[in-house]
Amino acid sequence: MIWKLREEIPRFRVQCQACEAGDFEISSKSVKLQIGQPIRKDGKEEIWDSLRVECRAQNDGTLAVEIVISHPLWDRPLRIAYAESAPKNGNTEEPALGFDLEHTPV
Repeated sequence: MIWKLREEIPRFRVQCQACEAGDFEISSKSVKLQIGQPIRKDGKEEIWDSLRVECRAQNDGTLAVEIVISHPLWDRPLRIAYAESAPKNGNTEEPALGFDLEHTPV
C-alpha cells in the first residue's frame, strides 16, 4: 500500500519503503524522522533512537536537512551531515545546494 499526502506548498519529499509494513510518500513543509533499533543496555533490551533526520525551513527561506546520530555511551548526539538549499535564490543555472559534513556535537 502506498500512502500519499500533499500540502499546498511542499518543501520536502519523503519516500519510505518499509517492506511488509508498506510504502509511503509524503510532501511536507517540515519533517522529523527518528529511527530506533534494539540494543541491550543495563542487561535489558530496549529501542534506542540511533538516527534522527530533521528537515525544516529557516527564517531566511533556506531549507535545511540535518542528520544526527546517537549512542547510549555518548554524552551528546553527533551531527554528521547538514544540507542546505535556497531554491528561490541565486543563479538558476547552478544548483543551490550546500553540504557541511563536519561532525559536530549537538
